[in-house]
Amino acid sequence: MYNREHRDCFHKIMAGGAPQWIPNYELGCWGQTVQRWLQEGAPSDQIYWNFWQGEPFFKIDRHDYAHLHVWMIPEFAHQVLEEDAEYITARHTNGIVTKALKLQLVPRALNTVRFDYFSFLEDCAGKGGPLYGPEIFERFFRKPYTRIIDALRRGGVKSIWLDCDGDPLPLVPLWMEVGVNCFWPLEQASGMDPRMLRKRFGPQLILAGGIDKMAIAKGRKAIDAELEAKIPPMLAQGGYIPFLDHAIPPDISYADFMYYLERKLKLMGR
Repeated sequence: MYNREHRDCFHKIMAGGAPQWIPNYELGCWGQTVQRWLQEGAPSDQIYWNFWQGEPFFKIDRHDYAHLHVWMIPEFAHQVLEEDAEYITARHTNGIVTKALKLQLVPRALNTVRFDYFSFLEDCAGKGGPLYGPEIFERFFRKPYTRIIDALRRGGVKSIWLDCDGDPLPLVPLWMEVGVNCFWPLEQASGMDPRMLRKRFGPQLILAGGIDKMAIAKGRKAIDAELEAKIPPMLAQGGYIPFLDHAIPPDISYADFMYYLERKLKLMGR
Protein backbone atom coordinates (compact mmCIF):
# COMPACT_ATOMS: atom_id res chain seq x y z
CA MET A 1 0.00 0.00 0.00
CA TYR A 2 1.30 3.46 -0.93
CA ASN A 3 2.45 5.54 2.04
CA ARG A 4 3.51 9.13 1.38
CA GLU A 5 5.41 9.43 4.67
CA HIS A 6 7.42 6.29 3.92
CA ARG A 7 8.24 7.57 0.46
CA ASP A 8 9.43 10.86 1.93
CA CYS A 9 11.64 8.92 4.37
CA PHE A 10 13.16 6.99 1.46
CA HIS A 11 14.04 10.25 -0.28
CA LYS A 12 15.58 11.59 2.93
CA ILE A 13 17.86 8.53 3.08
CA MET A 14 18.80 9.03 -0.56
CA ALA A 15 19.77 12.59 0.34
CA GLY A 16 22.03 11.31 3.12
CA GLY A 17 19.56 11.79 5.97
CA ALA A 18 18.53 9.64 8.93
CA PRO A 19 14.72 9.65 9.09
CA GLN A 20 12.58 8.02 11.76
CA TRP A 21 11.37 5.27 9.39
CA ILE A 22 13.86 2.98 7.59
CA PRO A 23 12.59 0.60 4.87
CA ASN A 24 12.92 -3.13 5.42
CA TYR A 25 14.29 -4.50 2.14
CA GLU A 26 15.68 -7.93 1.21
CA LEU A 27 16.60 -9.28 -2.21
CA GLY A 28 14.82 -12.64 -2.11
CA CYS A 29 15.56 -16.33 -1.61
CA TRP A 30 17.31 -19.04 -3.54
CA GLY A 31 14.95 -21.82 -4.65
CA GLN A 32 16.71 -24.21 -2.26
CA THR A 33 16.08 -21.73 0.57
CA VAL A 34 12.36 -21.74 -0.13
CA GLN A 35 12.31 -25.55 -0.05
CA ARG A 36 14.22 -25.63 3.24
CA TRP A 37 12.03 -23.05 4.95
CA LEU A 38 8.82 -24.79 3.90
CA GLN A 39 10.17 -28.00 5.42
CA GLU A 40 11.04 -26.07 8.58
CA GLY A 41 7.56 -24.64 9.03
CA ALA A 42 7.28 -21.50 6.90
CA PRO A 43 3.56 -21.04 6.10
CA SER A 44 3.17 -21.70 2.37
CA ASP A 45 -0.25 -20.02 2.29
CA GLN A 46 1.02 -16.71 3.70
CA ILE A 47 4.20 -16.03 1.72
CA TYR A 48 4.39 -14.85 -1.90
CA TRP A 49 8.18 -15.35 -2.25
CA ASN A 50 8.44 -12.04 -4.09
CA PHE A 51 10.46 -9.76 -1.86
CA TRP A 52 10.68 -6.96 -4.45
CA GLN A 53 6.93 -6.42 -4.35
CA GLY A 54 6.81 -6.71 -0.57
CA GLU A 55 6.18 -9.61 1.79
CA PRO A 56 3.63 -8.76 4.51
CA PHE A 57 4.46 -11.95 6.44
CA PHE A 58 8.11 -10.89 6.80
CA LYS A 59 7.23 -7.16 7.05
CA ILE A 60 9.38 -6.58 3.98
CA ASP A 61 8.56 -3.35 2.18
CA ARG A 62 7.96 -3.01 -1.52
CA HIS A 63 10.67 -1.57 -3.79
CA ASP A 64 9.63 -2.91 -7.17
CA TYR A 65 10.89 -2.10 -10.66
CA ALA A 66 8.95 -0.75 -13.60
CA HIS A 67 9.07 -3.39 -16.32
CA LEU A 68 9.60 -1.52 -19.59
CA HIS A 69 10.13 -3.32 -22.87
CA VAL A 70 12.57 -1.07 -24.69
CA TRP A 71 13.40 -3.30 -27.67
CA MET A 72 11.58 -4.30 -30.84
CA ILE A 73 8.32 -6.17 -30.57
CA PRO A 74 7.90 -9.07 -31.26
CA GLU A 75 11.15 -10.47 -29.91
CA PHE A 76 12.24 -12.40 -33.00
CA ALA A 77 15.92 -13.18 -33.47
CA HIS A 78 17.42 -10.44 -35.57
CA GLN A 79 20.75 -9.14 -36.89
CA VAL A 80 21.84 -5.63 -35.95
CA LEU A 81 23.29 -3.99 -39.05
CA GLU A 82 23.98 -0.53 -37.64
CA GLU A 83 23.54 1.20 -34.29
CA ASP A 84 24.22 4.63 -32.88
CA ALA A 85 23.03 6.63 -29.87
CA GLU A 86 19.52 7.12 -31.30
CA TYR A 87 18.76 4.35 -33.83
CA ILE A 88 19.03 0.61 -34.40
CA THR A 89 18.97 -0.74 -37.95
CA ALA A 90 18.23 -4.47 -37.93
CA ARG A 91 17.31 -7.29 -40.29
CA HIS A 92 14.50 -9.49 -38.97
CA THR A 93 14.11 -13.21 -39.62
CA ASN A 94 11.39 -12.35 -42.17
CA GLY A 95 14.02 -10.45 -44.17
CA ILE A 96 12.61 -6.98 -43.52
CA VAL A 97 15.14 -4.32 -42.52
CA THR A 98 13.89 -1.68 -40.09
CA LYS A 99 15.39 1.46 -38.60
CA ALA A 100 13.89 2.24 -35.20
CA LEU A 101 14.36 4.84 -32.52
CA LYS A 102 15.85 3.48 -29.28
CA LEU A 103 14.50 3.96 -25.75
CA GLN A 104 11.23 5.54 -26.80
CA LEU A 105 9.40 3.92 -23.88
CA VAL A 106 11.78 5.45 -21.35
CA PRO A 107 10.92 9.12 -22.00
CA ARG A 108 7.24 8.18 -22.12
CA ALA A 109 7.54 6.41 -18.77
CA LEU A 110 9.42 9.32 -17.21
CA ASN A 111 6.66 11.67 -18.33
CA THR A 112 3.96 9.38 -16.91
CA VAL A 113 5.38 7.97 -13.65
CA ARG A 114 7.36 9.65 -10.88
CA PHE A 115 10.21 7.22 -10.29
CA ASP A 116 12.03 7.23 -6.95
CA TYR A 117 15.27 5.78 -8.31
CA PHE A 118 16.98 4.05 -11.21
CA SER A 119 19.39 1.13 -10.79
CA PHE A 120 22.18 -0.03 -13.07
CA LEU A 121 22.68 -3.80 -12.75
CA GLU A 122 26.37 -4.18 -13.52
CA ASP A 123 28.00 -7.13 -11.72
CA CYS A 124 31.35 -6.25 -13.31
CA ALA A 125 33.66 -7.29 -10.47
CA GLY A 126 34.85 -10.36 -8.60
CA LYS A 127 36.47 -10.89 -5.25
CA GLY A 128 39.83 -9.90 -6.72
CA GLY A 129 38.64 -6.63 -8.23
CA PRO A 130 36.77 -5.21 -11.25
CA LEU A 131 36.80 -6.87 -14.66
CA TYR A 132 38.00 -3.61 -16.23
CA GLY A 133 39.85 -0.57 -14.97
CA PRO A 134 39.67 3.23 -15.17
CA GLU A 135 41.22 3.39 -18.66
CA ILE A 136 38.51 1.14 -20.14
CA PHE A 137 35.87 3.06 -18.19
CA GLU A 138 37.00 6.35 -19.69
CA ARG A 139 37.16 4.90 -23.19
CA PHE A 140 33.87 3.01 -23.32
CA PHE A 141 31.64 3.77 -20.33
CA ARG A 142 31.80 7.41 -19.23
CA LYS A 143 29.86 8.91 -22.13
CA PRO A 144 27.04 6.30 -22.16
CA TYR A 145 26.64 6.56 -18.37
CA THR A 146 26.53 10.35 -18.61
CA ARG A 147 23.99 10.29 -21.44
CA ILE A 148 21.69 7.89 -19.61
CA ILE A 149 21.94 9.60 -16.23
CA ASP A 150 21.42 13.07 -17.74
CA ALA A 151 18.22 11.82 -19.40
CA LEU A 152 17.02 10.31 -16.13
CA ARG A 153 17.76 13.54 -14.24
CA ARG A 154 15.79 15.53 -16.81
CA GLY A 155 12.93 13.11 -16.21
CA GLY A 156 12.96 13.82 -12.47
CA VAL A 157 14.90 10.79 -11.20
CA LYS A 158 17.09 12.00 -8.34
CA SER A 159 18.60 8.76 -7.04
CA ILE A 160 20.85 6.63 -9.25
CA TRP A 161 21.68 3.21 -7.77
CA LEU A 162 24.31 0.81 -9.02
CA ASP A 163 24.31 -2.91 -8.24
CA CYS A 164 27.66 -4.67 -8.38
CA ASP A 165 28.87 -7.73 -6.52
CA GLY A 166 32.53 -8.34 -5.83
CA ASP A 167 35.10 -5.61 -5.21
CA PRO A 168 34.76 -2.75 -7.74
CA LEU A 169 36.54 -0.14 -5.58
CA PRO A 170 38.64 1.42 -8.39
CA LEU A 171 35.42 2.13 -10.32
CA VAL A 172 33.38 3.61 -7.47
CA PRO A 173 34.78 7.17 -7.69
CA LEU A 174 34.28 7.10 -11.48
CA TRP A 175 30.66 6.00 -11.05
CA MET A 176 30.17 8.83 -8.57
CA GLU A 177 31.62 11.32 -11.06
CA VAL A 178 29.01 10.42 -13.69
CA GLY A 179 26.15 10.71 -11.19
CA VAL A 180 25.73 7.39 -9.37
CA ASN A 181 24.89 8.17 -5.74
CA CYS A 182 23.92 4.79 -4.23
CA PHE A 183 25.98 1.57 -4.23
CA TRP A 184 24.54 -1.85 -3.38
CA PRO A 185 24.40 -4.73 -2.25
CA LEU A 186 27.93 -4.47 -0.73
CA GLU A 187 29.18 -8.07 -0.85
CA GLN A 188 30.96 -8.84 2.42
CA ALA A 189 32.99 -11.78 1.08
CA SER A 190 34.69 -9.19 -1.14
CA GLY A 191 35.34 -6.71 1.67
CA MET A 192 32.65 -4.14 0.83
CA ASP A 193 31.99 -3.23 4.46
CA PRO A 194 29.61 -0.24 4.60
CA ARG A 195 31.65 1.34 7.42
CA MET A 196 34.79 1.26 5.30
CA LEU A 197 32.97 2.62 2.26
CA ARG A 198 31.51 5.49 4.27
CA LYS A 199 34.95 6.48 5.57
CA ARG A 200 36.43 6.25 2.09
CA PHE A 201 33.74 7.97 0.03
CA GLY A 202 31.88 10.07 2.60
CA PRO A 203 28.16 10.83 2.91
CA GLN A 204 27.83 11.64 -0.81
CA LEU A 205 27.65 7.89 -1.54
CA ILE A 206 24.45 6.36 -0.20
CA LEU A 207 24.87 2.71 0.79
CA ALA A 208 22.39 -0.17 0.80
CA GLY A 209 22.92 -3.76 1.92
CA GLY A 210 26.16 -4.85 3.52
CA ILE A 211 24.82 -7.33 6.11
CA ASP A 212 26.86 -10.52 5.84
CA LYS A 213 24.55 -13.36 4.82
CA MET A 214 27.12 -15.88 6.02
CA ALA A 215 27.00 -14.43 9.54
CA ILE A 216 23.21 -14.86 9.59
CA ALA A 217 23.73 -18.58 8.94
CA LYS A 218 25.83 -18.96 12.12
CA GLY A 219 23.10 -18.53 14.71
CA ARG A 220 21.82 -15.88 17.09
CA LYS A 221 25.10 -14.81 18.67
CA ALA A 222 26.67 -14.16 15.27
CA ILE A 223 23.51 -12.42 14.05
CA ASP A 224 23.51 -10.07 17.04
CA ALA A 225 27.19 -9.25 16.57
CA GLU A 226 26.81 -8.54 12.83
CA LEU A 227 23.75 -6.33 13.18
CA GLU A 228 24.88 -4.40 16.22
CA ALA A 229 28.27 -3.65 14.68
CA LYS A 230 26.80 -2.14 11.50
CA ILE A 231 23.22 -0.98 11.80
CA PRO A 232 23.32 1.52 14.71
CA PRO A 233 26.45 3.43 13.61
CA MET A 234 25.43 3.48 9.95
CA LEU A 235 21.86 4.60 10.62
CA ALA A 236 23.13 7.31 12.94
CA GLN A 237 25.20 8.73 10.05
CA GLY A 238 22.26 8.56 7.64
CA GLY A 239 22.19 7.58 4.00
CA TYR A 240 22.03 3.83 4.64
CA ILE A 241 19.48 1.02 4.19
CA PRO A 242 20.49 -2.30 5.83
CA PHE A 243 19.77 -5.65 4.21
CA LEU A 244 21.64 -8.85 3.34
CA ASP A 245 24.47 -8.55 0.83
CA HIS A 246 22.68 -10.78 -1.69
CA ALA A 247 19.83 -13.27 -2.05
CA ILE A 248 19.24 -15.51 0.97
CA PRO A 249 21.14 -18.83 0.57
CA PRO A 250 19.91 -22.19 1.91
CA ASP A 251 22.58 -22.09 4.65
CA ILE A 252 20.24 -19.76 6.56
CA SER A 253 17.52 -21.57 8.49
CA TYR A 254 13.96 -20.27 8.68
CA ALA A 255 14.34 -19.74 12.43
CA ASP A 256 17.58 -17.77 12.04
CA PHE A 257 16.09 -15.59 9.31
CA MET A 258 13.06 -14.79 11.46
CA TYR A 259 15.38 -13.89 14.35
CA TYR A 260 17.47 -11.73 12.02
CA LEU A 261 14.36 -9.86 10.84
CA GLU A 262 13.17 -9.34 14.41
CA ARG A 263 16.53 -7.93 15.51
CA LYS A 264 16.96 -5.82 12.37
CA LEU A 265 13.52 -4.23 12.69
CA LYS A 266 14.15 -3.47 16.36
CA LEU A 267 17.46 -1.77 15.57
CA MET A 268 15.69 0.25 12.88
CA GLY A 269 13.10 1.37 15.42
CA ARG A 270 10.23 -0.56 13.87
